[in-house]
Amino acid sequence: MPKVRSSKTCKATKYVSEFPDEHLRSDGQILYCAACEKSIAIEQRFQVTQHLQTNKHKENKNRKLKFKQNFLSSTSSSVSNTFNIDLCQAFIKADIPLAKLQNSNLKSFLEKFKKIFLKASSRIEIFKNMYPDLSLPPQPIATRWGTWLNAANYYCQNFQQIKNVVAELDATTSMYIEKAEILLENNDLKNELINISVNYYFLVDVITKLETRDLTLVESLSVVEEAVKRLEKVQGPIGDIVNAKVKNVLQKNSGLAEMKAIKSILTGISSEASLDVELSPSDIVNMQYCPITSVEVDRSLSRYKSILRYNRRSFEFENLKMHVIINCNQDN
Repeated sequence: MPKVRSSKTCKATKYVSEFPDEHLRSDGQILYCAACEKSIAIEQRFQVTQHLQTNKHKENKNRKLKFKQNFLSSTSSSVSNTFNIDLCQAFIKADIPLAKLQNSNLKSFLEKFKKIFLKASSRIEIFKNMYPDLSLPPQPIATRWGTWLNAANYYCQNFQQIKNVVAELDATTSMYIEKAEILLENNDLKNELINISVNYYFLVDVITKLETRDLTLVESLSVVEEAVKRLEKVQGPIGDIVNAKVKNVLQKNSGLAEMKAIKSILTGISSEASLDVELSPSDIVNMQYCPITSVEVDRSLSRYKSILRYNRRSFEFENLKMHVIINCNQDN
């Protein structure tokens, strides 16, 4: 009898069963290596075995195995402590680049204290019983700088309340409680929180304004110029460092000078404003709503990713057209 060629579904399922310890997965059509996070060609058997024999696959496989062993060993010794398990899961899921935080005291305090209440219902209950009208500590987002300023201002305004709550917690149940107690006794931390709240908390409103839609170019640049003036008034060594950084960033931004020249033309302040690029009068008129941030670009990319998702296999043109219309008009 002639040899019957196996379908892709049969091949993918067969390889998953044949190599159970190689972290292979299949959705019925694609053979996926979870260790290397990539798909594998399955037309010929040697393509699969060749991938499994590569040094990269072996390293990724050993890394996953080692991580699994560390996870099990760290949780098995304290099964009764559900907080440690929840905390470990939070570490796995979180992707926060702590290296971006240069202030060691503030970074340590925000990160370690936040984890005290993360998924710990008993601690949240203590917090709510002591201060029912006080909201829980905010959780900063690594890529949204305003959330870090909000968190610093929260701890500054409620420093004594936070200190009282931590004092009521059992330090033997988590090392982060003990470290938070030590940090709360640090006067440098208190002073740094005050400095951030007084001199830099206004930047939260500045960021919010610049993210607003339909803001004119004149209004956007006015917000930036006002923020720079307020930063220039901040005194002390930290203020000098911040001002030097702001000045350096603005000087390197050649496009900002062009935007300021267009602003002068639009407002009629200077008839001698010159541009390094040739723009017709109609071009300058159309730039009155030109955004000076990349927020709109990020919004467009988010919409694009919501339409063309990684797990979407097909898309009829009529359905695509409706999705585009919905996304373009969702803010109207």
